[in-house]
Amino acid sequence: MPYKDKETAKKRRRELWSNRTPEQKERRRKRVRLHDKRPERKEYQCKRRFAAKVEILTYYGNGNPVCVTCGESRLACLSLDHINNNGAEERRSRAKYGYNIYKHLKAQSFPSGYQTLCMNCQFIKAHERQGFYREVSGSQ
Repeated sequence: MPYKDKETAKKRRRELWSNRTPEQKERRRKRVRLHDKRPERKEYQCKRRFAAKVEILTYYGNGNPVCVTCGESRLACLSLDHINNNGAEERRSRAKYGYNIYKHLKAQSFPSGYQTLCMNCQFIKAHERQGFYREVSGSQ
């Protein structure tokens, strides 16, 4: 029920909460107990997501999870790069980022247009594209 007055809505929710039936209270207790197992679930999800990231970075790193430009191999530094610089358009059109992009690429059988880069190389690439990056040569 939508209420125009927020205070009325808040009061109604408080009344419903305090007047719960014993069955509703028992269902609530069971839900709380189920959430006690949350740490194992979180650990499982972290492992699954990390494995997906390694698989994608390995494929787009030409068989090894390394930066294709400089050879950096620390996984914490590596990320997926759009070769054609169309990442923003892709995120807007499909809302794919983070773990979802890894799932999407795997489901699409690893389409072309991506590469594995370290964050330093991605930063340099972005600055070169925007014209901010200049090589420092000799003394000034």
